[in-house]
Amino acid sequence: MPMSKPFELDINGQKICGIRWGDDSAQLPTLALHGWLDNAASFSLLAPRTPKLQIWAIDLPGHGLSDHRRAPGAYNIWDDLLDILALADRLAWPRFNILAHSRGALIANLLAATMPERIARMVLVDGIWPMPVDAADAPSLLRQYLLDQRGYTRKKMSRFASIDEAVKVRQKATGLGAEAASLIVERGIRPCAEGGFRWRSDPRLTLASAFKLTEQHNRAFLDAISAPVLLLLASAGFGRYPGVEEIVGQYPHIECRTLPGSHHLHMEAADVVAPLVEAFLHAPGMSS
Repeated sequence: MPMSKPFELDINGQKICGIRWGDDSAQLPTLALHGWLDNAASFSLLAPRTPKLQIWAIDLPGHGLSDHRRAPGAYNIWDDLLDILALADRLAWPRFNILAHSRGALIANLLAATMPERIARMVLVDGIWPMPVDAADAPSLLRQYLLDQRGYTRKKMSRFASIDEAVKVRQKATGLGAEAASLIVERGIRPCAEGGFRWRSDPRLTLASAFKLTEQHNRAFLDAISAPVLLLLASAGFGRYPGVEEIVGQYPHIECRTLPGSHHLHMEAADVVAPLVEAFLHAPGMSS
């Protein structure tokens, strides 16, 4: 299996860290985007099983080993787009594939819709758009965002006596098995001065978003995506919103498959997901 290689880049004045796998000469590179409060290690079980791909998994800002955003920076899903584009430019990728899970899939959706010339193909794991809200809720949502941001300095991430304790808490919160949870925890935790460990992730990630997209917004972004998409939904995941299969079925360039498993399908069923990902992203005619 391909060996993992850590990397660190200065992107827009902040440190972006990650892990890469595969042959650097392999077709188009694939950028892997993890889910909320996860990190690049969430692809550590899948990526080694896709030797034909060149996968670069990043810790999105505020996650893992990457820098937190400078105050009053926010973590709305569109706030990551400029960093992703700057990273692709830095690595001289005029076009690239995306492999994305959950929140990462929502970010990928926006990027492919707004910068279609940069995205060749996408595999989205248990996520394609955020749960829509009613436009009438916008004032109350923005108010909660302002209140949360003004009070976030009082918020601290949980402290754990040991890494094992943190793994068990992560398992309870996500339903992950011990191996998968350990991978995310080991990259996402740090020792603290008062003893024990705390999450590395920015506490602001748990605060309210400034705005949320309506059903009309979601449809408009989906309409604008031209890249071929493989959507892998987990039978017991969060991505199977009511009617999602019927909606994506209206788009001939989106292939939707539901697989047995939970939200972290790419970790808990890596042996099943990996060949599907590799076959789709290593399609005939794909070149850099």
